[in-house]
Amino acid sequence: MPTRNYQSIGEVLVSVKAEFPDITISKIRFLESEGLIDPERTPSGYRKFYDKDVERLKSILRMQRDEYLPLKVIKDRLLQLEGGDGRQVWAPAGCARGFAVLSEHAEIEYLCTGTYNAAAESGIRWDDPEIAIEWPVAAPSLSAKDGAAPSLREWLARPESDRFRLGPGGEA
Repeated sequence: MPTRNYQSIGEVLVSVKAEFPDITISKIRFLESEGLIDPERTPSGYRKFYDKDVERLKSILRMQRDEYLPLKVIKDRLLQLEGGDGRQVWAPAGCARGFAVLSEHAEIEYLCTGTYNAAAESGIRWDDPEIAIEWPVAAPSLSAKDGAAPSLREWLARPESDRFRLGPGGEA
């Protein structure tokens, strides 16, 4: 029997139950009826949840649980993140990110998956030779924090980096 690359609604329910114990099939169907998720359908009408659909569902449930956001706000936020105009990027929690602005003016807005905590922020040196990113600027204007950031090797030696390490199977 060939393997499929999608899950049924029941399989999705089981896969997210550990993180969201109160989730029900009715709730998943409700989120679909509200236009927040839109899984494909088989010719006979069964839902086909691909990985992207399950991740979107988890994002919605996290925004409800962690930020107490109403569905309208969640829908607007998802539209902003998934606008598809090439001006927005999704960087998952725990993923290092950096950018260079090449214009005279730019606006940067971060949407966080949890409550912002400045004390939990850290950084990696922008010009770390071991990472060797070919930035399009030679002398960038940096914040004091970014200017003093450690190399990746130094950062990995810190105890707080353990929160971001993955085990052999990719689990945190």
